[in-house]
Amino acid sequence: MLELSPYLRKHLPEEPNLFNRLMDWPGEVYRLLANRRTVRFEVGDQSYFLKTHTGVGWGEIFKSLLQGNLPVIGARNEYESIKALEKTGVATQKIAGFGQRGINPAARESFLITEELTGKIKLADIEETWADLPDEQVTLIRLTLIKEVSLLASKIHRHGLNHRDLYLDHIMVHERDWTDYRQGEPLGLTLIDLHRMQRRNRVPTRWLVKDLGGLLFSAMHLELTSRELALFIKNYSGKFAGKELKANPEFWKKVMQRAIRMYKKHYSQNPILPPEFSP
Repeated sequence: MLELSPYLRKHLPEEPNLFNRLMDWPGEVYRLLANRRTVRFEVGDQSYFLKTHTGVGWGEIFKSLLQGNLPVIGARNEYESIKALEKTGVATQKIAGFGQRGINPAARESFLITEELTGKIKLADIEETWADLPDEQVTLIRLTLIKEVSLLASKIHRHGLNHRDLYLDHIMVHERDWTDYRQGEPLGLTLIDLHRMQRRNRVPTRWLVKDLGGLLFSAMHLELTSRELALFIKNYSGKFAGKELKANPEFWKKVMQRAIRMYKKHYSQNPILPPEFSP
């Protein structure tokens, strides 16, 4: 199986071993693991990211199954997850190519090509652009981002999708001069790195906790306020925070406990949290 966008079809050489060429395509290496490689490359005036997967082996497949997880054995999961996410209205990477070969799942080879996202910055890096902004402008931006991120998380979960690596590193926003940002202007959030995303009719609670706990952990260094945490809960659940916390106290306790546990493991100290949100 080999799919390529019209642009790539036009600019890549027509040859019988094109699949092999793409699996070894040269470029700037961003990640290199035992069975997975990510490179950035250019064709014509377009830039792309290529992820190649080689066989994970039966040991890794059985390990995932014994843990109650479906194993990620190639690029197809991210390929199908991008297509599923597009249906929700959440912006993500644009597919430019996909290929897969092999019947044996433990030895299957595959690749995914996506267009490079330009004019974007990771939310994990956006704080660096606030250094010279007045406090009221920073507050506006923070509240707007929290609202939009919580709505994004709520939307994918309502559609039966869970990311499994839902951190600020994997959400991008339009790069801009935040000095003149005004309330209501679109942020252009984009969700990336979907290779472990799961798709169901309904997301089990433990995976909701994992996604939300990871997301809050990745923002805890920002010393979230009561107002910000309440805003996140309100927009995620569709209820006022107080009402939601009374209706589902154990769920949000688990979310906070997971976030705090991850923070302590990563930073070797407790996060700074408002007393009412410390479980």
